[in-house]
Amino acid sequence: AGNALRRAAGRVWRSERMLAAEARPEVLAAADAIKAGVPLFSSGKYDFKWIAAMDLFQCAGAAGDTIPAFLTKHAETTVMHCTDRFNIVFDDHDVRCAAAGGLLAELLAHFKAVQGGDSPLRFALFSGHDTTLMPVLACLEVGFDHPWPAYASNIAFELRRLGG
Repeated sequence: AGNALRRAAGRVWRSERMLAAEARPEVLAAADAIKAGVPLFSSGKYDFKWIAAMDLFQCAGAAGDTIPAFLTKHAETTVMHCTDRFNIVFDDHDVRCAAAGGLLAELLAHFKAVQGGDSPLRFALFSGHDTTLMPVLACLEVGFDHPWPAYASNIAFELRRLGG
């Protein structure tokens, strides 16, 4: 599944739809402003990546830090653009499920082992990122009210014993 996912994603990154999204004037303006106004990128130490800009804005918001006024509208554009990119890449249900499949398969294996009495586990914790949550939610076709999961978001899966 990993190779198929990489091939599919590679086609999507070069697709007309993605290239059009990347060329929107507000997206180009945001990229230029972020590259110039965020020391992480303007220092030349790191190449600009949308997901890194998203992380900076998400972390700043979660920490209660003020985003400089000249970057505020670009923070909103960053969220929307990252969401658009995600939606373009994961537009295909099979691709979404391939991206989430490893985590979901492992979770299901744990549930089956517990149900079958083959596991002493009473609790398991899996950790990931927003880019882990998004394919899982999309694969399970669970909608949510925000364009991108908030910082420190989580999903809880519980296996409960009925009747006793």
